[in-house]
Amino acid sequence: MGRGACIVISNNLIFQSFDLEKFCHEKTFEICAVKLHVKMIQLIIFCNYWAPAGNLNQFCDSSENILNHFLQPNVTYLICSDLNINLFIKNNDTLQLETLMNTFNLMQVVDFLTRIINNNGTLIDSIFVDIMLYDKIQVQPCINGLPNYDAQIICLQNVNTGIQQTVSKIKN
Repeated sequence: MGRGACIVISNNLIFQSFDLEKFCHEKTFEICAVKLHVKMIQLIIFCNYWAPAGNLNQFCDSSENILNHFLQPNVTYLICSDLNINLFIKNNDTLQLETLMNTFNLMQVVDFLTRIINNNGTLIDSIFVDIMLYDKIQVQPCINGLPNYDAQIICLQNVNTGIQQTVSKIKN
């Protein structure tokens, strides 16, 4: 696709991919997605990228549009992001992003440094997930030998299918 986001899926998983080109905007909102069926829910995994030169308001608007596009009962999201926004620093940008994700019941679960930039540790690679759906969520770095680009691994255990999911979201 020539964009800044990709998802690699094991060949033993059944999945559905989506053509999301109409939602993409170069450097502002680059995204791809797959859907997996896990127990009684459908998990849509998004991978997105926002470049530092991109427009954050447009990124948030596009994120909301795509999440609303897929919003339905028994569908939940896992969003892996290269945001280039340091989530360790609380400011208007991080508040805007966290507020948007919270409207879809998504919480950021990475709690360690994801990159070192100019000798400063940052959290610019994030994972958002509905923490109420899983008994246990583990996130850890995957040291891959590339300078400043370690991956994150998330393990979601025991889907709580007894939790009633709704398609409504909080309106601001």
